Amino acid sequence: MENHQALFQTIKQDILQKLQLKELKPGDRLPTESELMEQYNVSRITASRALNELRNEGIIIRYPGKGTFVANKPEPILPLQTASSGSVSGTSASLTEIAFILPTIQDYFSLSLINGLKSVFSPDQYRLYLFSSQNDKSEDQILKRCLEIGISGIVLFPVDQAYYSDQLLYMKINSYPLVLIDRILPGIDTSYVITDNYKAGQLAMNHLHQLGHRNFAFFTKTHQSTAPVQNRIQGIQNEMENNANSASNLRIYERFDIEKPLSYYYELMTMLIRHDRITAIIVSESAACLYLYDLITSLGYKIPQDISLLSFDNPISAVSDFNFFTHINQSEYALSQEAGQILKRMIQKKDFTVQRKVLTPVLEIHNSTGPVPVK
Repeated sequence: MENHQALFQTIKQDILQKLQLKELKPGDRLPTESELMEQYNVSRITASRALNELRNEGIIIRYPGKGTFVANKPEPILPLQTASSGSVSGTSASLTEIAFILPTIQDYFSLSLINGLKSVFSPDQYRLYLFSSQNDKSEDQILKRCLEIGISGIVLFPVDQAYYSDQLLYMKINSYPLVLIDRILPGIDTSYVITDNYKAGQLAMNHLHQLGHRNFAFFTKTHQSTAPVQNRIQGIQNEMENNANSASNLRIYERFDIEKPLSYYYELMTMLIRHDRITAIIVSESAACLYLYDLITSLGYKIPQDISLLSFDNPISAVSDFNFFTHINQSEYALSQEAGQILKRMIQKKDFTVQRKVLTPVLEIHNSTGPVPVK
């Protein structure tokens, strides 16, 4: 039985050690996914996951159809560290400084957001600072610090929290250039760009219904009352009601902790599969989807032969030549690109008209979903 969680980390650490020992140098070509599969006796998902994590950290570069190479000049993702009193010493007189604040920068979704925003702002005119907020307290500190040093505008992907920062209300009252991504904050009428999560939920459930599935589980790392998650669940439930001719059951699990060892959830997953007869799982976050893949396969089940798995983000980078997971494409690049255009107009034209953009999601069908298994 393959322990995916340990093996992808083993591959990653082996490559990092070779870099440290100078056995691999900038520009050197790395083994292909197929070669890593054979060398470590792992699945393609495990090999692809190891390479994608290294790519996300700026250690390697992946070129479709050409191969994977050690980055010539590895650079840290964050030009500024998470906010503290000394995070930013001052501003530049020649460049307009803007900030992009998002909860984490660890997956393909967040990196696509960054690239979309960068495409809007020329480095000859703008300096873009990236912050990973991690939690509500840190987010509040970052917002406060950005105001103190005179950052000209902010694109914010808020962390999941029950209450929003007082800094956001201050920004709204003072017509500060601010655009939200993937969130709508009740009580603050500010510009935002979001994906139609209700429609995304409908797409996910319709696909699984057509495959014959009737017993489902929904997992999220956050609270189900968080606006995007709530809308996804409502879309799922609406689609279930539209298929009234076929009885369906949905189990919802919130605050799913992917930092726990896989064994922590063995009992729960075994109960879902054996007792509740769950045949399909919908996952709200890509990192949680990878964790669930590891969990399910470590128990000896196969995807999609035993359990279909569908994610709201693509767990495997689109740069990889391997697409396994059926997922909802939220057009994250376009999401942040639209937000950037709104922010740019605010800064350049002093146009603070509230803009509300809702992008249409697309279902991408790959290999992690299949017909309901015959018992």
